[in-house]
Amino acid sequence: MNDKDNVLHYYQQFLVLSNPLLKVQRLSTSKCDRAFWSGFHSQDCAEMYVRLIAKYPDQPSGAHFDYMDIYKVARVTFSGTHLRDRELDNPWYGSQGLQSGHSECAQYQRSDQEEYDL
Repeated sequence: MNDKDNVLHYYQQFLVLSNPLLKVQRLSTSKCDRAFWSGFHSQDCAEMYVRLIAKYPDQPSGAHFDYMDIYKVARVTFSGTHLRDRELDNPWYGSQGLQSGHSECAQYQRSDQEEYDL
């Protein structure tokens, strides 16, 4: 995912697929939370985890955060200003990435996703 719009699209598609399963009890809420979380890249999960645990410090170990809480944090994490700040602070983002508007990390994530899609 590259921006807030990608997060919104993922969330909407997730609801389309998960809500019917939740209604007929073929999907538990804990599995739903885990499934939503697993849709994010591991680097993004690490960044979102820091925000989530700061907001919910009493989260039991091994329990997944509620998917709505994950969605709210993901929207902030993938907001445009946040990504620009991350590019300036992260050595993985080169000057070329800043000039082109696309970071090297985002390009890596896209190729990672393309590989997954195959």
